[in-house]
Amino acid sequence: MDTRRHLELKISYYRHLLTQMPHGGFVSIGGKRTVQVFYIPGCPEVTRNHKKRFRVDTKAGALWSDKILRYLEVKKKLDDLMKEWRMYYAGNPNADAYSASMNSEAKLSAGKWESLRSEQNSISRNSPMIYKGQHFRSKNEIIACQIIEEMGYQFKTEVEIRDVAMDRKTGNMREVLLFPDVSFLVPEINKIVMLEIDGAMDNDDYRVKAEMRRKNYIESGFEEGKDVLFYRISSGGGIDADTLREIIEHGIVRNLPR
Repeated sequence: MDTRRHLELKISYYRHLLTQMPHGGFVSIGGKRTVQVFYIPGCPEVTRNHKKRFRVDTKAGALWSDKILRYLEVKKKLDDLMKEWRMYYAGNPNADAYSASMNSEAKLSAGKWESLRSEQNSISRNSPMIYKGQHFRSKNEIIACQIIEEMGYQFKTEVEIRDVAMDRKTGNMREVLLFPDVSFLVPEINKIVMLEIDGAMDNDDYRVKAEMRRKNYIESGFEEGKDVLFYRISSGGGIDADTLREIIEHGIVRNLPR
């Protein structure tokens, strides 16, 4: 697995992100907490020698505080990634690894993320579990989302993917509705990746339904292990965090430019 290329891509993505946002920090002036801004994209008159300053208890200060807090969050993420890079690799990462046009033509490009809504599957949930305001059908789905969060990605549950597929036997086109258990946004590849957790593969009826669901993805043009990931376990089984991370990492790497 080419984790070096993925790490390099994430570093390049966060560097790109920093160029698109204002830079600054927080100081105390006269005993008042103040936000100072020393870089604004497209505003050359704002520099480290000519900063803009706003008390955080003002309307303007509150607005700029949110922007600078986001900058500090992204900067810390980049610093952490660079520490990881220096720990394992010599030389500098490729600054041009990220491209804003990457996967722009993909069926589930990052631009579609905001339009997707969670919990669109109308099939009722028996004793649903709630995590961060979203309803889940199983504890394993919650665990999967927690792992995805730990990896730094946003998730949504059971979004509706409406597509068409060609029936391999008849050659006819048919409408397909897909409701992946979990979908997550991977910004460094500009793409949404789907995850299905098949949790009773030792049950014959369940296994048949799971295979039908898998075929719907494939016939709709989604590639297994790249666009849609599958984690398969037996009844009563649980998710192994390291295994799921490896599946996700492998799927992301398969989306990297050759």
